[in-house]
Amino acid sequence: MINNICESKKQEASSKQLNVFSIRNGKPAVGNVLRESHVLFPTVLTRTVLDTFLEDPEIVSLPVIDEYSQKPVGLINRYHFMSLMARPYYKEIYLNRQCLEFVSKEPLIVEVSTPLHEVSTLLASAGGKVINEGFIITSGGRHIGMGYSQDVLRVMAEIHRVQAHALARQHHDLEVLVAERTAELEKSRANAERLSRVKSEFLANMSHELRTPMNGIIGMTAMALKLATDAIQHEQLEKVKHASEHLLDILNDILDFSKIEAERMILEQRCFKCGEILDNIHSLLTPKVTEKGLELRFEDMAAVADMPVKGDSMRLQQVLLNLASNAVKFTESGTITLRVSIDEETATEVMLHFEVLDTGIGIAAECQKRLFAAFEQADNSMSRKYGGTGLGLAICKRLVEMMGGYIGVDSKVGHGSRFWFTARFSKVDQKIEEVKDQKPLKKACEQLRARYTGTHVLLVEDEPLNQELVTFLLKEVGFRVDLAMDGEEALEKAKQTQYAMILMDMQMPKLNGIEATRAIQMLPGWQHAPILAMTANAYAEDRQACLNAGMNDHIAKPMRPEKLYEKLLMWLEFGKRQADTDAQPYFE
Repeated sequence: MINNICESKKQEASSKQLNVFSIRNGKPAVGNVLRESHVLFPTVLTRTVLDTFLEDPEIVSLPVIDEYSQKPVGLINRYHFMSLMARPYYKEIYLNRQCLEFVSKEPLIVEVSTPLHEVSTLLASAGGKVINEGFIITSGGRHIGMGYSQDVLRVMAEIHRVQAHALARQHHDLEVLVAERTAELEKSRANAERLSRVKSEFLANMSHELRTPMNGIIGMTAMALKLATDAIQHEQLEKVKHASEHLLDILNDILDFSKIEAERMILEQRCFKCGEILDNIHSLLTPKVTEKGLELRFEDMAAVADMPVKGDSMRLQQVLLNLASNAVKFTESGTITLRVSIDEETATEVMLHFEVLDTGIGIAAECQKRLFAAFEQADNSMSRKYGGTGLGLAICKRLVEMMGGYIGVDSKVGHGSRFWFTARFSKVDQKIEEVKDQKPLKKACEQLRARYTGTHVLLVEDEPLNQELVTFLLKEVGFRVDLAMDGEEALEKAKQTQYAMILMDMQMPKLNGIEATRAIQMLPGWQHAPILAMTANAYAEDRQACLNAGMNDHIAKPMRPEKLYEKLLMWLEFGKRQADTDAQPYFE
């Protein structure tokens, strides 16, 4: 601001002019203050003006002040005045009479409190006139000094330079900060991806290492049950079977939760009818329901039981079975009721509403809020009485959300519970989508014995327990079995013998299952022979890797005998049709 000229003044050589530049309150101020001798009155002789200009060549203009009011009345411009002084008849005259023609009648007058940027704006609007003459500084209308546009422009330029420098520095600092933050984020992202890969690899290895012995336990138990003749021994083996299947369910829950957390869970899209899922639930729950003396009801099924839809039937059944199994677990007497209805419907989609009701112990209101959180149960003491990991409902919630629905519970202690969820499915044309996976009239093992006894197959497996188990299951349906310990041996045997089918383990020394499959399919006559992967790796991408390598299907360990037989039957029949068509059969 042009206010309160500071005491630290820069005096120049001239004793009649004082150039002042100061900063008050952080703002620059500029003024060109003239001493008393430079304040001209109209009665001053032109000679005095001339002497003033001659003595100080830096003075551009001089103010003309009314000697009574002390207010500026005009401004004498140095250039105009010196031009007139070159004429002899102007030498000794008074300003107020003869020199009015070179006295500015409308000088730019700036109040001393005017901010500098406003002064700059005024100068810009006044144009070249002020640049040549300067401007008068007043305080309360009284003259106190002179200012020059060059001084203002110089200070404003310095302000702009400082501001530009500060802005550039700020931009630079911001760029450095952004670069540093970006580098940190990139490092964090890379570290997160690395940890995710390590976790995924760990889970895949743990899944393989746990499922491999589980395959032996479940398989050998099934073998022993077939051979057992003693009733007590048979009962004990049944208990081993149930315990091992329960352990497998826990492993599957942990693996499912890990896949969901890592966003590696992929929902399949296949055609099915809700009635099939409900039939499976009925057959799975009936033994336990009967054992506890409960009643199992299915209500409001007519509208949806035979409706063909497309979605992940396995995950839908997993959610329903989890909720229904919990209902059976926590109900000592009464009924378990399942209901299905249509919640929303469009031309292409349908939202189904599922309910599972029980007359069990119920859930307190404060416990319902955390019921669907991972590793939580309504009451942690329940895990000691009823068992469970606390993962089931958390997995159900995630699966339901992946199916485009919601899940919830209504319950009261002592009055049972009502669990409900919705799921969205694509509608399927009844005429086009006949059920593709109708179950055979006879069990797959019976059909294999009747139609494929003597079939020559190659088993590629490096784990002795699995070798014994799968060989037993294959010979049970009349197959002739050759054994290869690794991929290299399998390749050599495939060169010598045209097998009807190859069952290929994935993780083997020397040559793994994928590499061996690619090599075998390069051999003459092996382009269309069925090769089925057998692996304890249960991730969807592991299955996809098998299919990408040219394998026809994927059998997860631990394998259930009837499931294995269904796969064998399906692909042996496909092999018969391969000569006439290239169509792939439908499989889950």
